[in-house]
Amino acid sequence: MVTITNQRKFKLMAVATAIAVAVFALDMSLPLGVAGGILYVTLVLAGAWFPRRIHIYGLAVIGSLLTLIGFAMSPAGAEAWMVLTNRGMSLLAIWITAILLASRMSERRLADEAIKIERDRLSDAIESFTGGFALFDKHDRLVICNENYLKAMDDVADILKPGLQFEELLKVRAERGQRRDGLTRDQAWFDERVGRHRDPQGPLERTFDDGTTFQLHEFKTREGGVAIIRTDVTELNKSEQNLIAAKIEAEAANRSKSEFLANMSHELRTPLNAILGFSDALRSGVFGNLGNAKQQDYVENIHESGSHLLDLITDILDVSLIEAGRLELQEEPVRVSEIAEASIRLVQQRAEHENVRLVNTLGGDHRAIYMDARRVKQILVNLLSNAVKFTPENGEVTLGADIRKDNGCFVLSVTDTGIGMDAAGLATAMEKFGQNETGLPPEQKGAGLGLPLSKILIEAHGGEIEIDSQPGQGTTVRVCFPEDRLLDAGGLP
Repeated sequence: MVTITNQRKFKLMAVATAIAVAVFALDMSLPLGVAGGILYVTLVLAGAWFPRRIHIYGLAVIGSLLTLIGFAMSPAGAEAWMVLTNRGMSLLAIWITAILLASRMSERRLADEAIKIERDRLSDAIESFTGGFALFDKHDRLVICNENYLKAMDDVADILKPGLQFEELLKVRAERGQRRDGLTRDQAWFDERVGRHRDPQGPLERTFDDGTTFQLHEFKTREGGVAIIRTDVTELNKSEQNLIAAKIEAEAANRSKSEFLANMSHELRTPLNAILGFSDALRSGVFGNLGNAKQQDYVENIHESGSHLLDLITDILDVSLIEAGRLELQEEPVRVSEIAEASIRLVQQRAEHENVRLVNTLGGDHRAIYMDARRVKQILVNLLSNAVKFTPENGEVTLGADIRKDNGCFVLSVTDTGIGMDAAGLATAMEKFGQNETGLPPEQKGAGLGLPLSKILIEAHGGEIEIDSQPGQGTTVRVCFPEDRLLDAGGLP
């Protein structure tokens, strides 16, 4: 609430009294108090200098009393109705003026209180800000700054008062010198800093000798002033550096793991190839017939288990090579029909064993794709093998192709009539080493690398993989090649 000192009150009372005496004297000197209303309204208007409405009403009461006294002292012989009318109009004017003035004062007081509340709220917000904040108006004079800004600018804190020109602030800093950063503040520095202030171009970061780092942001206000935010980013920078170091360390560890797996996989494949070669020779009778059916079954199991293990190791080796950044595509134009037939042949025996029918719709397809034939065949074999594995007896797996009308992508698709997957199962299947093979016998379970590896390989060709699946309704997997990889196969042999 606004208050005034006793000395000011005394001065105002003296002025009001002087006005009242002068008004009354004039009123008495005029015939019938003709101008009394105007004079007493002037007395009430003097209340505009008083801080409270009660003072205005007090002056109105004084004016009313003086008007009545003037009525009583009216000269004899005057027309009574004229005197009454004159004095009544005076009283009416006095109180209308007092009410209007008091109402206006109330509105102004409410507005001042609202402005004060908003100013206090803004001041609290600025002070609660953890960084330094300063606001300069369109004339580059300091309007406000918080305590954190004063602490950050401790070398010139004594002059940071509202009204301080920004250039004056810089001149004082240049004269006193910055105690912490050791910068040379010459005319070039001064001109550059003023230019950045008047035309902010982005954050300015500075590291001091004590290791602390501050970031300075300047923004233009709508009225043409500049707001300055000064933030201590020391811990943030340390955290960012720690994250970068941790990322580098994790990538190095991942590369080491991938290289280890690649080396181990290579070491395992060599004896496995020998096991597969000898078991194949035994089961085919190259060295003569086996002694009995039991031996034949054991050799078949050895060959099947070895083949399964070799497939898993091959997938692990491929994933390790990719993660180690050593995947290189050997690309060339290849007929779609050739890659389809080669992939079907590799899965045919397993499909016959599982009593699943393979349908190849690409036998006469004359189109060609610019691809790494071995990697694309690996994708199709993975997808076809998965489809056969999850399709019950008498089911069907279809290999097809299409060109999308919206973007021209060439799509190879594998569709089965198998058990399908829900959203959770699909998410698991797309994870490396994700196992989503409930109900399968142990010898049919894989390493969970088929779909993830296929995704990586098609993405290496600039394409993508899509999967549509519903439990009990089968699955369709599509590998999409970019339009520019589809070629005219007319010139191919």
